[in-house]
Amino acid sequence: MKKLQLIILLFPYSGKAQPFIDLVSAYYQYSAADKPKNNNTVYTDLTSVALNIPLKIDSDYIVINPVYENFRMTFPLSFVDREFHVGYVPLTWLHKWDSKWKTAFVFIPRVSSLLDNGIGRRDMQYGGALLTSYQKKETLKFKLGVYYNSEFFNHFVMPLVGIDWNINSKWNLFGVLPGSMNLEYKFRKSMHAGIMFRSITSSYRTFDHNFIRVNDNHLKLFLDFYLTKKQVISIEAGHSILRNYRSGYRKSGDADYYAMNVTDGYLFRIAYAFRLRTD
Repeated sequence: MKKLQLIILLFPYSGKAQPFIDLVSAYYQYSAADKPKNNNTVYTDLTSVALNIPLKIDSDYIVINPVYENFRMTFPLSFVDREFHVGYVPLTWLHKWDSKWKTAFVFIPRVSSLLDNGIGRRDMQYGGALLTSYQKKETLKFKLGVYYNSEFFNHFVMPLVGIDWNINSKWNLFGVLPGSMNLEYKFRKSMHAGIMFRSITSSYRTFDHNFIRVNDNHLKLFLDFYLTKKQVISIEAGHSILRNYRSGYRKSGDADYYAMNVTDGYLFRIAYAFRLRTD
């Protein structure tokens, strides 16, 4: 366990900044439309399971993070319902330059499709991230990097700026923008709460050169119940902001889009994690 704790202290998890690592996690998220009578009403179900497997190699670390997601879109009045299968395995090499600087080099192969006819070349995406962490002091880290993915709509590049700040014994601020930011308050050891922001850009293959592009933003309140020191049940509730789904076609060059004009919605999520904290 001491070795795992050391790995966590060194590991600036790809795309995230946080005072913990979930070695095992699973969650279910449901989004209910806030305008159920709108012609473009959408309901979504997202189920996810993930592992984090850290391995020490000499003075560096390799982290394997397999994830599977089932994402369902239901359109009662307009479009065809969809059920997407998403699998990806971020492979992270963490290099510690000195006592203050660390860099994570991440490769992310990904499948994102209906998978009606098995996995094909067109269902694949390849991406990665470079995230450097600077520890200004024991309670404050800054992160800077870049993310890339070969989305179905075209190459997608996003700069990353993050922070991991243990403000005091009660408050933590952590995240990597534009993807996420979290403000956490500790009521007691067994119960934490706060507010979180998520920004999502993703694409899902429907058939041939066709796909659905999802741009979504989530603002949620969360409550974490620590059943034991390492086992956590999380409950989240909130709302989407400026949700934008588009049906797209791209064979080469830029994608052609058809706006789906879907509605925003309420968000509810319940999760379990086997978690190791570093604060």
